[in-house]
Amino acid sequence: MTEAVNRISGGLASHAVYTAVVSVGAFLILSQCTKQKEKLFGLWCVVSTVANHFLWNSPFYETDHRVNILVGLLFAFQVGTFIEVVLFAHKNPNLNLLKKN
Repeated sequence: MTEAVNRISGGLASHAVYTAVVSVGAFLILSQCTKQKEKLFGLWCVVSTVANHFLWNSPFYETDHRVNILVGLLFAFQVGTFIEVVLFAHKNPNLNLLKKN
């Protein structure tokens, strides 16, 4: 029971971050008002999140000898990417998701 509660609570937090990062990444990739450098950052957001989720769910990670440092590193990496997304949005207030051309 405790394992289920831990996985659900961790899943809610991590998937919220995953969704936020991938959403911004997809917007940057698909938007016609972004430059090449911004599109590359969007690609980084999507690819790094998919890679992070793959590592989290990989058979190499799901062992009885899982090291808690690995859990911390994966989550810290994703939170770092999320912070970069927030900083990017703060530096580029002209990129409005609701803006009509």
